[in-house]
Amino acid sequence: MPPAPIQARSEPAFSVVIPAYNAARFIAETLDAILGQSHPPRRVIVVDDGSEDETREIVTRRFPDVDCLTIPNQGTPVARRIGIEHSDTDWIALCDGDDVWTRDHLERKQDLLQRFPDAELLFSNFHSFGDSVKGCPQHFSSAPEGWFERFQGETHGDWFLLDTPYRAILAFNPAYMSGLAFSRSAYDRMGGFLDKYARIQCEDAEFLRRFSALPNLVAAGDRQATWGYRRHGANKSRTRWRRFYCKVAILREHLDLGVVPPCYRDDVLREIRARLARAFDIACWDRSREGVDALWNELPSNQKTFRRHLRRWLVRQRLIPPSLLP
Repeated sequence: MPPAPIQARSEPAFSVVIPAYNAARFIAETLDAILGQSHPPRRVIVVDDGSEDETREIVTRRFPDVDCLTIPNQGTPVARRIGIEHSDTDWIALCDGDDVWTRDHLERKQDLLQRFPDAELLFSNFHSFGDSVKGCPQHFSSAPEGWFERFQGETHGDWFLLDTPYRAILAFNPAYMSGLAFSRSAYDRMGGFLDKYARIQCEDAEFLRRFSALPNLVAAGDRQATWGYRRHGANKSRTRWRRFYCKVAILREHLDLGVVPPCYRDDVLREIRARLARAFDIACWDRSREGVDALWNELPSNQKTFRRHLRRWLVRQRLIPPSLLP
């Protein structure tokens, strides 16, 4: 399909909001990439979330044009919310304090809006990098088989609309925070970042699911990788099951609060069951007796297979032959 004519419209102005906690090692590289954009942001706001290192000193000394706010440590959602409250544009772009945009990241967001002017939520592919990453894997390549065929709508080159955003994101999350941009009006309608989720894992998944539940939301994506996700830090494999279980808790709460559109209730219930099973299998893989014990009673009876009974017994006995791992 040939590219559609670009509709004439004023260029969107972006404010970039960056939550930063102990980001001294990486914040300069992040800001250099943001300030070097081919489509420059109108405003850049760093919210220093109670850092105990030199994050604030680096920002204020090396980047005088960047607004740097300092708050007591309250968690990433609070820092993002405060940064957005201090912005003054119709569009917000997010970036974490250790990730890196390509030079055309915001320019491609602008092009995406010109092709889909009704879009209110924008996202893009990314590559992972860091000492523990082999090669340069791109996130969209990890989408479940058939996901794009099922959920990709109108396309123009690498840009596309996302059909039924809530159901699509329930099946696979294509939109990580450092590649996300959204209109302020949509952000206000969905309720913004909520402080109550500041200390839980997967707070970003909660935000995105609530955003995608907006009635008639138009979401648009970019298949080109326009940013890099830096992977680093201590190995947390023994708590991997918690990340899956946390998403189960979020989906359950969204059901209780009426966030989930009624037409997707059955999809969410199926996803909860699937995530419980996945969390249990990961707890077995990581030899987490705590996780196995916590999840077993929540598994539906039809998921308590002989194999999982055996895995549970082996974990509790601290005997896990590789052939019986998930």
